[in-house]
Amino acid sequence: MKWALEYSDRAKKFLKTRSKDDRERIEKTIDKLRDGPYNRKDLDIKQLKGRDGWRLRIGKYRVLYIVYNAEILISVLDVGLRGDIYKQ
Repeated sequence: MKWALEYSDRAKKFLKTRSKDDRERIEKTIDKLRDGPYNRKDLDIKQLKGRDGWRLRIGKYRVLYIVYNAEILISVLDVGLRGDIYKQ
């Protein structure tokens, strides 16, 4: 079963500012979440502390997302650089 993916406007906006290579690498890795959004051996995923959601590490980039089990939906909240992503 494949999970559905949705991107927030904030995540879409950040991805548009990246180079084509970076954007494709990030989107390709995020797409792998559709096979299962939790604790995978092939992806660097951790549950966030102090708030709901999960973190996916892609090199210097971080992807913050929430999983809605009832809807089989992964909502990508934000994508950003390691130093900036947690400051919001």
